[in-house]
Amino acid sequence: MNKKDLARAYALEEGLRSRVDPDFSLADRRGSAVPFVLPSKPLGRATVALVSSGGFHLAGEATFDTTEPMGDPGYRVIPREARREDLAIAHTHYDHRYVDRDLNVALPLDRLEEMEAEGRIGASAQEHVSFMGYCLRTEVLSRQTSVEVAHRFLERGVDAVILAPT
Repeated sequence: MNKKDLARAYALEEGLRSRVDPDFSLADRRGSAVPFVLPSKPLGRATVALVSSGGFHLAGEATFDTTEPMGDPGYRVIPREARREDLAIAHTHYDHRYVDRDLNVALPLDRLEEMEAEGRIGASAQEHVSFMGYCLRTEVLSRQTSVEVAHRFLERGVDAVILAPT
């Protein structure tokens, strides 16, 4: 990170402390090693899940808390067979017009099915996950929610994940 980017990060952190949470701090992972793990099997035999930060949830089910200034660190399960008309978006920090036209820009369920049909992946997972991308509670996300989702996927035989940010 260069000096200009570092200065921006410090300014962002200070702004969030003054306006949202006096105890907020950005996660600094610059000194951490990034683990590299070889795939356990070829993608052509792998079960693949999607993780979106689009704030999707099934219509009629519990929504994300969009009134919480620090954001909602939870997740919602999206079944493999879900279509745009089955879903609602509880995320106020991005323009939904492109997702309204094509769900695949933020939750590429159709593209994953095509990859399965073409044999590029073994199978689309039976369920996928959506977070609400705006969340300043990074410790809860990294130490609790992400661990819970990882265990959920492992229990269901998911071999790989595609991250679909909004």
